[in-house]
Amino acid sequence: MLTSYLNGELDIATTAIDSISDVAVGVNLDAAESLGLEIDDELLEQAHVVLEGNSLSMSAELVLEYMQQLGTDETMTQMALALMEGSNPQDLSAVLKNLPPQLVEFLVAGRKSDEFIAADRDYLAGLRCTEEMIAEQQAELDAASE
Repeated sequence: MLTSYLNGELDIATTAIDSISDVAVGVNLDAAESLGLEIDDELLEQAHVVLEGNSLSMSAELVLEYMQQLGTDETMTQMALALMEGSNPQDLSAVLKNLPPQLVEFLVAGRKSDEFIAADRDYLAGLRCTEEMIAEQQAELDAASE
């Protein structure tokens, strides 16, 4: 969404409010370093995804969810489960691990697939709303605050 906004392809004034049921925290340590930012250890412990150099770490929960979305085969799923053996997928601060290159390649390639790119475009297109929709949402917000 940010990229579309910065490229002038998305007008925030006509973008619908979206409810997010799941939130993942991602940290790009290389970008932070280039900007002169220091990332607190507490934030790193909460991160679902951490990028640093050629290393990608993901929480066990996020890996399995993402692999399911990509339609992974049994071999890749077993590889991920073996990697995460002994860790609690609910304890995100304890399960950040370096993924083997095969999993990284699978996850990155899947994210760049035509289907995912089309889904992202459809998602953004679905956020566009009319003046009437904006007025209706504002009325709902006003009513809720009374």
